[in-house]
Amino acid sequence: MSGGTRPRILINGISARYGGGRVILDGLLSSISRLEESRYRYVVITAGCSSEYDWVDHEHIKILEVPSWMKRTVFQTFFYLVFFPRLISRNRISVILNLADITVRSRIPQVYFFDWAYLVYPRSVVWRRMRTADFLFRRIKARLILNQIRHVDLIIAQTDLMGSRLRRLLGRARICTIPTPVQKTDSGPDLDFNLPGKRFKLICLTNYAPHKNVEILVEVAKELRHRKAICTIITTLDDRSPPVHSMLTAIEAEGLSEWLLNIGRVESRAVHALLSQGNALLLPTLLESYGLPYFEAMAAGIPIITSDLDFAKAACGEAAFYFDPFSSTSIADAITEAADDPADCIRKTALGSKILEQIPEWGEFTARIERIFDNVHTNASLHGTIDD
Repeated sequence: MSGGTRPRILINGISARYGGGRVILDGLLSSISRLEESRYRYVVITAGCSSEYDWVDHEHIKILEVPSWMKRTVFQTFFYLVFFPRLISRNRISVILNLADITVRSRIPQVYFFDWAYLVYPRSVVWRRMRTADFLFRRIKARLILNQIRHVDLIIAQTDLMGSRLRRLLGRARICTIPTPVQKTDSGPDLDFNLPGKRFKLICLTNYAPHKNVEILVEVAKELRHRKAICTIITTLDDRSPPVHSMLTAIEAEGLSEWLLNIGRVESRAVHALLSQGNALLLPTLLESYGLPYFEAMAAGIPIITSDLDFAKAACGEAAFYFDPFSSTSIADAITEAADDPADCIRKTALGSKILEQIPEWGEFTARIERIFDNVHTNASLHGTIDD
């Protein structure tokens, strides 16, 4: 099949600025660009500027330049109602792979990569803990997703648990499960985060969001100080966020920096190096659609200490220490348990390695995605063929 006659796939990554969305987009593009021959050509909308993707092999992939103002949330309606249909027509798109939270109206097949846990946890306590503006924004967003999702031909869930929750919510939706691979590259062994020595270092790898529950770490730090625990929690929060600024102010005012330290946002390429310099991953999160840091911790060979909730147990099984995420005492107990029991940490790390063996590599992930495109593009029955 010549390059000009290959079906064209539009990858909508306009929301994939950081975190799991960025990892998925970068990993997929890197894998596609290594293919000797692809059945498809790819047109890609990114959250950043196109120069960030100069490393992509443009024989198979075209990075589409979108004006920066159009990527702002406030202008997304204009983007989807006006710009998007023109883009599809002008580039003769055959299938859409949507990595954004909200799907689009289109007459061509659309595959939706689901990554917004708020939708499938409508009764979570997180909804009651948000500021009014955050609550209204997310409720409207959830309604938009539910209204638009009927235009989707197939939903990709990252875990069986999320697939099950989506089916209960949506009824007879076409859903398949494909776990997201771990990005194993880092910026090199010489990268040093200068973490506190001779202390049990807990890496809290997360951006700020209401469901991440990072505010409780201030109380956890007080509890660790009270216990004279030789532990330090290292967060990766962007201090430009007002809630984070307030949290950092409290840390300084309470004299907690020995037990709670923020090093700022860490680029995805440096995540493995950071985790490798810690002793455990700590995540007090209340919602996740996947929980990529769990698998990144498994790849780095460190134990996991996290919330005793269904999504965490679906990801980690017996490979984690669990706590009540609403109790600073429970969190401190789990930290102390892990710090005081190296043998159990080693056992749980080994169990994590076995879980990681079940996660596909990027090459397999890409092959499965392209088989989905085959089925969707040819209008074949999706049942029983997607994971063959």
